[in-house]
Parts: sequence; C-alpha cells; structure tokens
Amino acid sequence: MLEKNDKVFKGVWIPTEIWNADSLTWMEKCLWAEISSLGNEEKPCFASNAYLAGIFHSTESSISNMISKLKSLKMIRHISYDGRSRKMLAVLPDQTSPISELRLHPQVNSEFTQRLSIDTRVDTKGEVTPIIPLLDVKKKSRKPKLVDDSFIAELKKLNPTKDVDAQVIAAKNWLLAHPPRQFTQPFFSSWINRTKPTIDPEGSWKPTLI
Repeated sequence: MLEKNDKVFKGVWIPTEIWNADSLTWMEKCLWAEISSLGNEEKPCFASNAYLAGIFHSTESSISNMISKLKSLKMIRHISYDGRSRKMLAVLPDQTSPISELRLHPQVNSEFTQRLSIDTRVDTKGEVTPIIPLLDVKKKSRKPKLVDDSFIAELKKLNPTKDVDAQVIAAKNWLLAHPPRQFTQPFFSSWINRTKPTIDPEGSWKPTLI
C-alpha cells in the first residue's frame, strides 16, 4: 500500500536549538524538520524509511541511521511500533541531552563532536538504545623492530646451514630498490626462511679425497 502523508507543503521551520547544533549534519536537521512537519501530538508521523529516502534522494539505511541518532539525542520520540509500521514525533531536546550541552558550550563543539561517536541498537519493539564508547581510547600501533647485531647473532644460531652475513647484504641491496620497505626483524626473518642452505652442518660426513 502506498503511503500518503496529508500535508500542504509551505516550507519547513527549524528551531534555533537544532539550527545551531554542531553535532548534527544539515541532512539530519532537514530530516528532523520533515518529520516535524509530518506529525503532531494528535497524529504522529508514520512515514517509513523508504518514504523519507524518496524525499531526500537517499537510501533507507542512511535514513535509518539518522533517525537512530536523532532518537539517541532525544530529538525523536518513539510513539508506537506494531512490527510493521511505527509512529514517531519530532521534539526539541531537553537541557540534559548531548545536543543541548553542545549548544550551551560552543567553545567545546569542535573537540566534543570529533571525540563523540554514537552507535545504536534497536530491539524487537523498535526502541533505540544509544551506545556511547569511551572517549580518548586510541589503539596503539606497534612498529616492528629494526634488525640489530643481537638479532643477527640469534639468526645465526637458529640457522647454522645458512650464510646469514651474505643474506644481510642481499637483503639490503633489495631494499635499496624498494624504499617503502625497511630492514625490520619480521622482514629479515622471513627472508632467511626463504633462502636455501649453503653451509654444511658441523659434524656431517664428507668424502675423503685420494
């Protein structure tokens, strides 16, 4: 069944709280205004993601993500959900929501919006629960260690049948032609593993020349 939202379009109105919210994109602000124009307390908005995606020339998944964010910021109030259709209402954020905090403290807008990443989960009833990860959690990337004398000595012990010194020269010559690569321990260990033995092991049998 085709959706029909009875309204005479005369433009949209975006209140100051939302217009000045740095935590929202302009697309999210326009989406809030559209939902606001499609419903009120007596008759909430029942537009689907597909309908809204058609209006904004977007995708249903993008609309779903934006609505989830607006709900987590308490700018969209969930009215009902029967498993097929939903009813929602666009509301102004209260003074305790993150968007109000941004509006009241513009000097921290840039830093706060860059650090705050909001994810959401939707349960079987259509309710959205915000998941706010810890801030300032940075993954430390470990840089591989460069080859040193002690590493070369250890390779010689582990590879008595290979000429490690000669392979050091060969590996460095190869690296000259491949500037992005470095003479790291993982690189040279792999290099040695690919080389063939060239030294006879001590104690091996050798024919006697006459």
